[in-house]
Amino acid sequence: VSMKSPDASDRLFILKTISNPYYSEKWKNDDIRDHVRQLILDENPEVQQWAAYLAGRAKISEASEELIAVLKNDRADTISRREAAIALGRMDWKPARAPLFLVLKKEFAKNHRETELVPATLYAFYSMKDSMAAPETIQMLKICLEQRDCSSQILQYAFFYLKSLKVKDAAALSFNYLDTPAITAEERCYASDILRFTSS
Repeated sequence: VSMKSPDASDRLFILKTISNPYYSEKWKNDDIRDHVRQLILDENPEVQQWAAYLAGRAKISEASEELIAVLKNDRADTISRREAAIALGRMDWKPARAPLFLVLKKEFAKNHRETELVPATLYAFYSMKDSMAAPETIQMLKICLEQRDCSSQILQYAFFYLKSLKVKDAAALSFNYLDTPAITAEERCYASDILRFTSS
């Protein structure tokens, strides 16, 4: 009843409540899963965000198309798009790779200081343990090193993704960072850490 309430605060409250793992048994209920799927396209951005979050936590695979619709919509709320990306990664739904990859490339090209969508798509690929985005991520980090204009979040998630998947091609990139004078302590830390997993 609360999920169908005309009052957005009711819809939001019940989504936040059911998102608690204490209620994980309810995640199996077909009616609840269907309502969560519908709320991903809710008119209220906060309801959208929590519906996407719950869809990922509960692995509501039947909501995949709605999540992709939000992810690809440039006019949608940024946090909703972020939560949609993370949810798709948690569900490990392979058809989501192409739209995630397109958002990764597009958003990075638009703004190297982006803090929500680029990190979220990298986290999604990490969650899927999928190396599809590894070559693009290496290219992104090369641009970050050349232009020195990337957000801390992009650097953190890009290095984390490459490290977690033990992408061997990232070793040379890390040495490039360490050989560059006056890089930040943060960048030096990321570059050093990744070598533990990628170099011989």
